[in-house]
Amino acid sequence: HPRPPMLGGAAAAAGTAGDVDKAEADLAAFVQSLSQSEERMARVLNCADAPWRLNDGNLPHEDCPLWASCAFTLWYLLKLRPSPERLAPLRLALPAVCQVAPPRVRWLAGELLLMLQLEVPQRLGGNGQFGEIEAVVEQTHQESVALQAALREQVEHTRQNLRLDLEQNQQVISSQRRLTEERQSKVPLAQSPWHRPLDNVLSRLSTTREKLSGSLLTAEARSERAMSAVRDVLQLELGSDGDADERDLAVKLDGMREVEASYLARKQELAICEEDQRLKDQFAEETNAAMERADKVVQDTRRQIAELETRISAKQREVQSQRTLATSDVSALKGQLMAEMDTIKIKQGKLRERALKIQNNEPIDGRGAPLDAEAAAEEIRRIKKEVAQLKARDAELQAEQSRVTIDPAALEQQARDSEQAVKELSRERDTLRESLHGLEDEHSSAREVWQAAMTELQQARQQRAVVERECSGLRQQLDSVWASWQPLHAKRLQTWRGRILSLAQAQRGGRQLLEAVGSGWDGLRFERSLRLEVLQAVQELQEQLSTLAQELVAVDDQLLEE
Repeated sequence: HPRPPMLGGAAAAAGTAGDVDKAEADLAAFVQSLSQSEERMARVLNCADAPWRLNDGNLPHEDCPLWASCAFTLWYLLKLRPSPERLAPLRLALPAVCQVAPPRVRWLAGELLLMLQLEVPQRLGGNGQFGEIEAVVEQTHQESVALQAALREQVEHTRQNLRLDLEQNQQVISSQRRLTEERQSKVPLAQSPWHRPLDNVLSRLSTTREKLSGSLLTAEARSERAMSAVRDVLQLELGSDGDADERDLAVKLDGMREVEASYLARKQELAICEEDQRLKDQFAEETNAAMERADKVVQDTRRQIAELETRISAKQREVQSQRTLATSDVSALKGQLMAEMDTIKIKQGKLRERALKIQNNEPIDGRGAPLDAEAAAEEIRRIKKEVAQLKARDAELQAEQSRVTIDPAALEQQARDSEQAVKELSRERDTLRESLHGLEDEHSSAREVWQAAMTELQQARQQRAVVERECSGLRQQLDSVWASWQPLHAKRLQTWRGRILSLAQAQRGGRQLLEAVGSGWDGLRFERSLRLEVLQAVQELQEQLSTLAQELVAVDDQLLEE
């Protein structure tokens, strides 16, 4: 992280813990204000990928000014700590940024990857934080290698800077100690009563020199703490790829990468099988619909043939009846028809009388009590049914009577017309029978196509089931290895997190030491200004003493000598 500017002069002396807290609060408010709306957040994220987005997708050289916007965005994301899902598009480019970007940007990208890796779930089922990234293991491997390289470089670089700063600060503290010791001697004028005009200036000078001792002690104490923190950082074991744990992690990660590659290939094959099954299922439905349409046409044709045969039989019976009537004596039949029609009329009259008595609530047989409501309703229904039967029989008798009264020659002509109709119906029936053979053949062909489609569909379903089982097995294997690898990986990430925290503590101690050294220099400068005031006051006092001496010498003492 960039160092804060050194405060000089009175500004450093006026710095307090309250000012630091206010600055931190203002910084937190500024960070939160940038994430209040999705539009602001999107503009900030656009600054992160500006170096390669504005360079045709290629990472520019380290001198490109666009890296400054990228560095600010990475610092902002580290302060904001958003959810990993919001960083999924940017996450793909971070490993490459850790390799090509300027040092500060590489280190910020490494710390951001460390933050994201610490949020990786223990099971692959909860990998929604990776967004659209499918190769989770491969992405984790790339991020792990990139963050270790970036953080290792950051730790080494910071070690060197801390060592140089510590040596330089030690030299500065030694110089300040020597200068302070020179200024610890007491001022002779302070012991004489005639120096009262200098009291104020000398008192301030003494107080300032005492503060110089306190500042020196503070600087030395901070130096000790900084040295302890830097010593801890210098003694950090960064580890190497030859360690047993590192080798175990690398072997498991390589195994997971191979399993994941097989899993993704099977998953792609499963998608192809599902699409093939969908197409064959659709084709089977189409062939089934075509077979049902052909079967419906065959059934309709057969029904038409059956209806024609029924009509032909009815026409033939009609011809036979007409021929019989034309050659028979129908006078006796007419009498029978007239007698039966008269009997029906008598029955209808009796039924009407019976119905009127029931409606008028009168006894039916002239004695006894009338029927109750339920019995009356039942009797009315029975009468209506019987009346309807008599009407139907009367209509049949009238039709039969009209038929027997027709002229024999007309009956013969009707018989010929009926025979002609029978011939036409027979020709139509024969035509339908001939077409039925072709329709049945079409139906058989459609059935064969449907059966073949169903066979292919069954094969596609079996193939999909096999690939799905293999895909599920690979997924379970990947989950199992991930569950054993992730705790070790999380432990390694925690180790790196501890190193970064130690590094930050050492940097913080170095900054405090710089502030203490700067405060010492400010105290020395202030002491110099007070010494100049003392010299000016002494000079004024010397002038006054010189004037007093001249006045004393000018006094005439001759009379006293006489």
